[in-house]
Amino acid sequence: YYEEFREGLSSAIERLQKAGKLKKTIDPGATADSVLAAIDGIGVRATLDPEEWPAERQKSQLEAMLRAILPTR
Repeated sequence: YYEEFREGLSSAIERLQKAGKLKKTIDPGATADSVLAAIDGIGVRATLDPEEWPAERQKSQLEAMLRAILPTR
């Protein structure tokens, strides 16, 4: 499952780079691994402390992380 998800994310990052929407210096594989790790971490936090980690906070945290590691042009 993880390898398939990682490959899909890597491919999406590469497509966005080719379209000029993401910097070419981003390593697609390493970035996909970071995204997967963040999703896992958010999931663990939400499972262990659901009152403090409702869906909106989970989405917000993921968006903040993605903006930081996926700089545009």
